[in-house]
Amino acid sequence: MSYNAGLDTVLKNFTHISFDDDRSLMQNIDMPTLLITRSMGEEAPSRVALFLRQSIRNSRLVEIPGADHFLFATKLDIINPLIKEFLGA
Repeated sequence: MSYNAGLDTVLKNFTHISFDDDRSLMQNIDMPTLLITRSMGEEAPSRVALFLRQSIRNSRLVEIPGADHFLFATKLDIINPLIKEFLGA
């Protein structure tokens, strides 16, 4: 999608994402929520995951040591059982 969008559109999208502040909306989430992060995340620092865990009622935070930002694709042997257990809980 972004390949055909043009550089200007892609840059505006990232600018919007970078400055969008939805923190106050987290308290409105009332569904069970599984938060998965890596312990030393740079793209999304650990303090962000902790904020989400504290702000979203009925959430569970799991930290995966040494995982990269795309652990949903690179650590299926870890992620899939976590999701399966969460959905069964």
